[in-house]
Amino acid sequence: MPGLLLGLSLLIPALAGAEERLPLTISSHGKSYTIAAFTLGTNEKGSTTITISGSGFNTMPLRNGQIVVPVLCSFTTGGEEYGWEQVQGGDGSLTFVFDTAKKPETISFYAEDKQEKKYEFKAR
Repeated sequence: MPGLLLGLSLLIPALAGAEERLPLTISSHGKSYTIAAFTLGTNEKGSTTITISGSGFNTMPLRNGQIVVPVLCSFTTGGEEYGWEQVQGGDGSLTFVFDTAKKPETISFYAEDKQEKKYEFKAR
């Protein structure tokens, strides 16, 4: 029985979907940012949140005196795309908050300075 459980646990990452394409490294404004994992959630108001963690997110670049979020996130559900309303950062992660309670079907990550190239993941 332990051998069977070990065998199943080795299969789970391959079946998880998004993890098989992670980590994802995105270059933005001349710096590399790596998304090692993402999680879906809701905040205290019931809004959909997506938190990404990885490397490069501890400091945000400045442009014209404004903080720039170098890696952006959106999601689609029911054929409609939703962009984030606010973002919170800290401890090597970014949490994107959306002005909807809908659950994502697909999630896209992209560089702030190259928004035409999106990396799409199936939501779990």
